[in-house]
Amino acid sequence: MKPSTILAWGLRIAFATLFGLAAFSKFSGDPQYISEFAKIGFGDWFRFATATLETIGAIGLVIPRMKPWGAFVLLAVTFGATVAQLTVLHVGLLHCALIGTGLLVLIYLSFFPQQPEVGQQS
Repeated sequence: MKPSTILAWGLRIAFATLFGLAAFSKFSGDPQYISEFAKIGFGDWFRFATATLETIGAIGLVIPRMKPWGAFVLLAVTFGATVAQLTVLHVGLLHCALIGTGLLVLIYLSFFPQQPEVGQQS
């Protein structure tokens, strides 16, 4: 197995788990998320919409044909979280940047898989 394939699968599993757990926390009514979404000003409906997108994206990451689209959905959620962090919440910007970077790497590996070098068997 190529290193890029191992990296891509590792990222896919890690992000699917991360976003799946975050979605579960939002669906289950974790007080931290209730408070954050209240501060943002959108309330429960937006918390449930975000959790639904996180669930769809996490499932998409582990389905090979859907992996880039799952990553795009999660990147959009991360972008929204970054905007909320910058404008309203003012905490935790580093994790948004790291998650966004990892998702971009995953998207790159999905759309541009490494080709074997000349003379090298695949």
